[in-house]
Amino acid sequence: MASHNLKSSVPSNIPVSNIFIPSENLKTQANIDKVDKWTEDEAQIKNFVVNFSKNHQFSTEIKLRGQVVETVSQTKLLGTIITNDLSWNKNTDFIVKETNKRMRLLHIASKFTSNISDLKQIYMLQIRSKLDQSAVVWHSSLTKKNSQDLERIQKSALKCILGKRYVNYDDALNKLQLQSLGERRDEMCLKFAKQCLKIEKMKGLFPRKVRHHEMSMRNSEVYDLVKPKTSRYQLSAIPVMQRMLDKAELKQRQVFRKLSNSFCTSGL
Repeated sequence: MASHNLKSSVPSNIPVSNIFIPSENLKTQANIDKVDKWTEDEAQIKNFVVNFSKNHQFSTEIKLRGQVVETVSQTKLLGTIITNDLSWNKNTDFIVKETNKRMRLLHIASKFTSNISDLKQIYMLQIRSKLDQSAVVWHSSLTKKNSQDLERIQKSALKCILGKRYVNYDDALNKLQLQSLGERRDEMCLKFAKQCLKIEKMKGLFPRKVRHHEMSMRNSEVYDLVKPKTSRYQLSAIPVMQRMLDKAELKQRQVFRKLSNSFCTSGL
């Protein structure tokens, strides 16, 4: 009895509240019917409910070909774990676990060579690549603990690479010409946002502010920024990248303005 997992035996469609919404009243059912037209892989279809309302919790049953689709509290999408509370704790734990496994390769390699360049290459290809996986999706929503857990992996890797030459984390980053993972993810997010502007179907995520006059304000917003009503939405990927993109373009304009002023002054 002690080893029996009772939770895994409870059906996913047991109501968690007294409110039940028939599937025909949900857009989800209409969408799943469309999915049914082009897929036959029923085993891969799960129902995932995200609802932060305290007063309007509900249960439902989504059906595909007459069969009830299992409702899950978390799922893995393209290697990234997404939970119905939209936190990244489990995804971070998963990344830490997987990268710790890969750290064994770096430790073994360090016993055969002390060449910093070779060890650095192993770290970047085998370990850091996993630490960066889907970073633009979850970077902005990480907790302080999440960030520290990820950064600790890189710190351990740099100790392994430098050996007795390791002094502290900042010194190691400088010696190996690397960024902290937080700084690297910031650059990745900004780069992703700039690339989206070049893609017709993606640039709508970053709409430019429409001006009704020709006057250009010095510190006015360049992009039509989302005004989040909750802190969760404020820290989500798109609103954060909108602000990063807007800040970057304003900074670029300031630099251009200074160069223009300098050119005009020297011309006089």
